[in-house]
Amino acid sequence: MTTYSQGAIVIVDFPFTSGGGSKRHPALVVLDSGDADVVVARLTTQAKQGPHDVEVVDWASAGLRAPTIARLHKLLTVENCDIRQ
Repeated sequence: MTTYSQGAIVIVDFPFTSGGGSKRHPALVVLDSGDADVVVARLTTQAKQGPHDVEVVDWASAGLRAPTIARLHKLLTVENCDIRQ
């Protein structure tokens, strides 16, 4: 089983809050405790909207295509096997 370092950028399918479907987004690894689940925060290129939005510093060297915001209030626990690289 793969483990992820805190701060790693991964790709996951974030479910819509309506419960119907999902959309693939880059995500920031918040916690990987070594079990089957990883906690991630959604990343977006949309402008900062609130106090829980944090700019990703040096986004280009992180492999991102544009200036990016981490939405720390949009957390998701995802199974390790569902993470795309």
